[in-house]
Amino acid sequence: MEQWKNRMYFWLALIGSAVGLGNIWRFPYLLAEGGGLFLILYFVALVVIGTPMLMLELRLAKKHKETIKKVFREAGKHIGKPLGKWYLLIVALFFIMGSYYAIVVAQTLQYGVGLHLPSAIFIVWAITIYGVFRGIKGIEKLNTYFMGLLLVLLIVVAAMTIKEVPNLLALPSNVSLAENIAIAVAQVLFSLSIGAGMTYTYATYAKKYVEWKTALVVVLSDLAIALMASMIVFSLPYSRGVFMAFGNLQTSLLAGGGPLLNGLFFLTLFAAGITSLLSIGKMMVDNSSKRFLLLQALMSGSLLVFGTPIIEFLDRSVVNTLFLVMLPVNAYVFYKMSR
Repeated sequence: MEQWKNRMYFWLALIGSAVGLGNIWRFPYLLAEGGGLFLILYFVALVVIGTPMLMLELRLAKKHKETIKKVFREAGKHIGKPLGKWYLLIVALFFIMGSYYAIVVAQTLQYGVGLHLPSAIFIVWAITIYGVFRGIKGIEKLNTYFMGLLLVLLIVVAAMTIKEVPNLLALPSNVSLAENIAIAVAQVLFSLSIGAGMTYTYATYAKKYVEWKTALVVVLSDLAIALMASMIVFSLPYSRGVFMAFGNLQTSLLAGGGPLLNGLFFLTLFAAGITSLLSIGKMMVDNSSKRFLLLQALMSGSLLVFGTPIIEFLDRSVVNTLFLVMLPVNAYVFYKMSR
């Protein structure tokens, strides 16, 4: 069986899976809406929900060393028959999510270096398929490169933009306390992929690890990059405006540092997105076919051909709602099966 070369590669893969567009693009937007209160609630949610649930998923992987599919089949025998087929919903949702996520990652190349969207989508899927098809060794190689690139670019962009460190805790809140709590918890679940299966999948390839130490490394890295990205964004011109759209973000970047800053920031987003997409692809392929490499390649290729157009026919809010239902159910199964 394939295994991570060492603990550092394993940690890097988990960090790459957790750190994505949600940290660098979505987190600053939520912070602008929720203010300093959101930041406090997010930190509390990381400690109370994120870290324990991540440890639970790591413990389950250490105990079973099987695919998500087999865990849910076993859960169907002990908890309830419907759970035996629950993994089918997981694979279907991540087929859709991977398609949507690939388009957004491709848009970072479109806005950052001026590529046409079809060309950018092809590059994104080519990298993802290469990494997933090569297995753990391929993912190790790509994660090392893109996480290194991400860190270097973040430091360079921070040096270009941050003249005075913004006080993020002093930001005013535009939403109610209840909304802030819900948003903070949802962001923790999505950012760390709690109950989604990517962490579990990667952990099944690890020789040995300490759950609390591994979870702490991932959570602290996830938080640090989100905070650094927020300080960068809030140091840009027009940062108090709505920068959730890439077009508005591009305008702010061009005003703050010209084409160079714009290109570097969007390449940072690209690096973060690719590492997350690799974990989605690996989880899907492992739960579709473990034995036949040809079938794995066809599964990956089908995402390129059929996956992307699916997004055109689906309401994003429907997909988000399904995920918010799926994640707690998965977390419950992980808890029961890890005992």
